[in-house]
Amino acid sequence: MRPHPLAKRYAKALFELAAEQRLVELVRGEAHAVAAVVEENKRLRAYLFSPGIEKSQKSKVVETLFKEKVSALFYHFLLLLVNKGRQVFLPEIVFEMDRLYDSAHHRKRVVVRTAVPPGDEAYKNIESTLAKAFDSELVIEHKTDPDILAGMIVQVEGKVIDGSLRHQLTRLKRNLKS
Repeated sequence: MRPHPLAKRYAKALFELAAEQRLVELVRGEAHAVAAVVEENKRLRAYLFSPGIEKSQKSKVVETLFKEKVSALFYHFLLLLVNKGRQVFLPEIVFEMDRLYDSAHHRKRVVVRTAVPPGDEAYKNIESTLAKAFDSELVIEHKTDPDILAGMIVQVEGKVIDGSLRHQLTRLKRNLKS
C-alpha cells in the first residue's frame, strides 16, 4: 500500500503527539481497533464516508461509538478527521502509523512469497538470512504463490528481490531470444 500524502501527514502528527505523551502503543492499538470496526461494519463505513451526511452528524456517531472507548488523544484525532472530511484515510493512516512505529523500533516488514509453505527449519533459515542481510529485526509475512514455481520473492520497503524459478526462466527465455 502506498498511503496518500495527507494520510502520511496525519499519521506523522498523531504518532508524534502519541510519542510526546508516551501513548504510542495505546494509540496504535486504538487506531487498529477503530479501523477494524469501520472496515467490518458496512453501514458504519457507508455512513462515515458518505459526502451527503453532515459532519456534525458524523461527529455525533463518533462520539457515541468511541468517546468512552478510546483515549482522549485518539478520540479528538477521530473528530479532527471527521471535521476535515479525512476519515476515508483512516486505513492508510493506520498503515503509515505501523510504518512509523516499525521505523522507530528498527524493524522492517518483509513479505516472502514461496511456491509452497516452507518447513520450520527452512523458515528459520529464511528469517535469519534476511535479518542479517537487512541488519534489522523483521516482521515477516509469508504468502504462498504456486505461480512462482520454486524459489522465493522477497519484498522489503518497496524493493523486490525475485529469486523465483519463474523469473529465472523468463530471463533465460529473454536472453535466448536476443
